[in-house]
Amino acid sequence: MQRYGSGFEKILEEYKPYEKEFQPKITSEQSWFTITFMDVAYTNKESLVNSTLQLLKMQNIVYTTILDNPGINKPQICTITGVSDGSAKSN
Repeated sequence: MQRYGSGFEKILEEYKPYEKEFQPKITSEQSWFTITFMDVAYTNKESLVNSTLQLLKMQNIVYTTILDNPGINKPQICTITGVSDGSAKSN
């Protein structure tokens, strides 16, 4: 950010190609302001997942389970897929 906020326009220009949810968030107080920059490298869009990824059969089962159950944890994955905790650690 340059003096007097002149760099703010440059920042907004860089984020212009991204959807509204990825735009910088601005909050202000009486004597300062805060800009939160969203990390555009990570999105929740399944279309960005590389569909040509080659996985082993069990890896594919676990991968599909995770895609179908956002927020799932490791014990739940093991229960659904039948993968033991030890196998999950090694793969």
